[in-house]
Amino acid sequence: MEELDCKEKRKQLIRDTKTSLILDAALEVLSQKGYYETRLEDIAEKAGFSKSALYRYYKDKDEIFLTIAVRERNRVYDKLTTDPQYQLDKQLHISENLRRFLSAAFTMWGEYFSFILTLNSFQVFSLIDQLQNQDELMEIERDFLCTESKFEELMTEIFDNAKKKGEITTSLSSALIYDFLQGLVFTKVKNWYQQKNMGDINESIDEIVNFIGKGIGF
Repeated sequence: MEELDCKEKRKQLIRDTKTSLILDAALEVLSQKGYYETRLEDIAEKAGFSKSALYRYYKDKDEIFLTIAVRERNRVYDKLTTDPQYQLDKQLHISENLRRFLSAAFTMWGEYFSFILTLNSFQVFSLIDQLQNQDELMEIERDFLCTESKFEELMTEIFDNAKKKGEITTSLSSALIYDFLQGLVFTKVKNWYQQKNMGDINESIDEIVNFIGKGIGF
C-alpha cells in the first residue's frame, strides 16, 4: 500500500512538473503573440511537447489561458500576503502599502506585457460567459473569480483601514479606489507594451503613488 502511494506521488509530481512547464511556455508565447494569434502548436513547441501530448493535460487554449490567469493572480496575492518584502500591513502608512502592491505587481507581471493587458480586457470574462456550461472548466472559472474577490477584499481592507487612521481623506469608496489603482497599473503596462520596453519600476511606482496621493488625499 505504501509503495502504491509512493508511485502515485511520483506520478503526480511528474504531472505537476509537466503542467508547470506547459504553463510557463504558454505564458511566454501568449505574451509575445497575444491571445488571438497564439496557437496550441506554438505552446507545444515552446514547451517541447507534441500537440497530441499537450491534449493529455489541457483540452484547449482557453483552459490554458484561464489556468495561467488564476496562477499569475495567485502568485502576486501570495507575495502580498506572505513575502516579507511585499507583504501588506495595516500598521504601515497607506503610501508604503501602495508601494508594496505596485512593486509586487510590476516585478511579477511587468515583462509579460501582452498577457497582462489581456487580463484587463473583456477576454477573461467573455471566456467565462462562454464556458458556463462546460463542467470541466467550471472549477477554473470559480478559481479565477475567487482570486479576483480575494484581491479586492485584501485591498479594500487596506484602504478602509487607512481611512480610519485618517491617512485618506477622499469620500470615494475603497472598492472604487482599488479599481482606480488597477487602471493605473494596466495603463503603465500598456505604455511599456507600446514602447516595447519595460520602464524603470521604481520611477513608475513613485509616479503612481504620487498621482494617487493627490487624488485620495494623503
